[in-house]
Amino acid sequence: PTASKYKFLWKLPLEDLDIVKGSSQATNRENIQKTLNRLEEDFSILSQISTLSETLSISHQSLDDVIKDLMASVNRELSEKQSLAVNTIFPLTKLELTATSADGTETFIFEFSSIEARAGFE
Repeated sequence: PTASKYKFLWKLPLEDLDIVKGSSQATNRENIQKTLNRLEEDFSILSQISTLSETLSISHQSLDDVIKDLMASVNRELSEKQSLAVNTIFPLTKLELTATSADGTETFIFEFSSIEARAGFE
């Protein structure tokens, strides 16, 4: 029950506030998804190359090592981007506001206890 323990007074003219709706969030989500798709495709291609290299009759240990390193690198980047995606894509309990003033634009992110609480705030 820390929800009622602290109060926050925030004064800004409503005409200076904008609720960041899905457009920038959707764009960000699309960019992350495109990157994830590209990395998954790269990993799939490297897997195919690895399978093909096994059919070579000549010595191919150095090729196998390079492929293994590339696959590890792509897998690491894929994990990082997936983690970023989880942290970047806003859950429905968060609300992003931008406030424009003479000093510039500031972004505020509010996290609510439920989707209903967020809807009530909007």
